[in-house]
Amino acid sequence: MSVSRGPRVNATALRLWTFMGLMELVPLFPLYPLLFSDHGLSGSAISSLLVLWSMTTFVLEIPSGALGDLMSRRLLLAFSVLLRAGGFGLWFIAPGYWTFAVGFLCWGICDALTSGTLESLVYDELQDRGEGDTYGPVIGTGRAISLLATLTALLLAGPLFLLGGYGLVGAVSVGAGLAGAVTALCFPDPPRHQVESERGGFHRYLATFKAGLGEVRRERAVMRLVLIAAILQSMTAIDEYFPLLAHENGAAKSLIPLLVAIPVLCASVGSWLAGRSTGVSRRTAFLTVAATGPLLLIGAQSHHQWGMLSIAVAFGIIQWGIVVSGLWLQDAIVGAARATITSVAGFGAEVSSVGWYLVAATALTVTDVSGLTSWFSLPCLLIAGLTWFWFPERTAAEPAAQRPTTYSKG
Repeated sequence: MSVSRGPRVNATALRLWTFMGLMELVPLFPLYPLLFSDHGLSGSAISSLLVLWSMTTFVLEIPSGALGDLMSRRLLLAFSVLLRAGGFGLWFIAPGYWTFAVGFLCWGICDALTSGTLESLVYDELQDRGEGDTYGPVIGTGRAISLLATLTALLLAGPLFLLGGYGLVGAVSVGAGLAGAVTALCFPDPPRHQVESERGGFHRYLATFKAGLGEVRRERAVMRLVLIAAILQSMTAIDEYFPLLAHENGAAKSLIPLLVAIPVLCASVGSWLAGRSTGVSRRTAFLTVAATGPLLLIGAQSHHQWGMLSIAVAFGIIQWGIVVSGLWLQDAIVGAARATITSVAGFGAEVSSVGWYLVAATALTVTDVSGLTSWFSLPCLLIAGLTWFWFPERTAAEPAAQRPTTYSKG
């Protein structure tokens, strides 16, 4: 594996990086459970809202991907972030269970609409500009910026709350959404190939939906990469247990936020490196992903607060694998339903994440969080095995062999 130079900083890259940063620059994220609790919601009521959020994204993931192949992608992105910002604003205008539910519904729709649509828009724009080879560095840097924006939002949440309470936190969160919508409207709508259909409207939507699922079923390389990308994305579910693990391993509560921030930093580095990695061989992918198993095991069984360093490196490698598998998938797609296929991977990640949470809930009845984290090393080794057997023979930098050259405006 070699490391390429950074991406050429062009308008496409700047738009993407700005949009991805604003999407995660939301200081409300770590404080909304407290907001709900302060307005009388019980733990079970808050859990029901989280279920609504997850189910909304789950149900709309693939259908919204088909919309991304059929409609203006920049308008979908702008609408999605405006919708989420409106939901957040509603929480502060009229706080209560049902307005919180509407906000989560808007948030879930936003997650579904942006999943697949953003990557497809940027990929097609770079292809149209003759700069398709820069997609990896551009998207890798974008994911790193997204993670750093998340970290920034976490660090800003406390000071903003002290300065202006929930009102200031909400204003900054809504403002970031409005700025994100403006950024989305600055994207062009590049030429792209679309699924042919004798009739428009719903029939064309259905044809696009079927075309995306059909390519996943028909093209073995696409199916395999969808599965690898989905499983790797779902492995990030483990980060929900990092605060509990740090506390269990003896960290003081005041130190836990710092320890939890380290995996976020490692993940951003992993994303950055993945975008610049060229010529990734099957052996390199296997060894890199396989290293996450021992690293998780060492960190979990250290029973020391600084064992989080080992776990953070493993988390960074997982993020590296997520970005690299996403690059392989984009290059493997040859049909017109790019956003639909990318959303299939997102849907698979949602399904797998639910599975991990159910397994974790069961496992925690017989073991502690350190034991649970140790057991997570086994699926990491399984995923490494999949990369060995399913890694494409071509390198990640090599474009798809037979990409259509005719486009229609969409």
